[in-house]
Amino acid sequence: MSRLDHLRGIHHVFRTASTAAAAAVAIAALVAPAGSAFAKFAVIDDAKGDTYKITGWDETTGEVQGSKSKKDVNADLDKVIVKHTKKRIELVARYSSLSKKGMDPAAGVSLKSDDGSRMTMYGGGYKTDAGWQTTGSVYSDTVIERRNPFQARGATCEGFKVAINWKADELAVSAPRSCFGSPAWVKAHAEAVGTFENDGQLVQIYDNAHTSKANMKGWTNRIKKG
Repeated sequence: MSRLDHLRGIHHVFRTASTAAAAAVAIAALVAPAGSAFAKFAVIDDAKGDTYKITGWDETTGEVQGSKSKKDVNADLDKVIVKHTKKRIELVARYSSLSKKGMDPAAGVSLKSDDGSRMTMYGGGYKTDAGWQTTGSVYSDTVIERRNPFQARGATCEGFKVAINWKADELAVSAPRSCFGSPAWVKAHAEAVGTFENDGQLVQIYDNAHTSKANMKGWTNRIKKG
């Protein structure tokens, strides 16, 4: 299963998951300098206007197959903060612009831990007739599950939380450390995907927080438990 199918799985779970699984939380303003190789959090600054419309994915080179996108609202990241506290792991995605009139926003973080395991946490919002809803999931990012992202997604752990602060242009996703196996440290890869439909076709706009290039590479240094 290609990484493109992996991203399409995000859209699938947002459209089908129960909204009861996603609880609203307050988003605190986080302003902190970049940490060391063993910091309790990581701050990733991303260039503006570096989003891409995805049409494919080259598993060999790591390059996104597509073209530079002019759509930035609800997709273009400005800064990402990954926190690793004694109780939770949290992703705060700060966008260049978030708008309820824009496409469905989603932000996620893949985590490599000290025991060699890999987990992924995603959250975001989608529009319904009743207004905006939030949802997301935490799942084991194994080779087997990457082959079937539709099956791998949708399950949430107890205490999983998602919230969108439209005025602050922030999307926050967090879960207890126990959902990730209570790691001593993690390395993080953060990204965002904006999704909409055009003439019945699914369109996805991607932003890698680690680079302005058209790829899905990049990891932080170790983020130890705070």
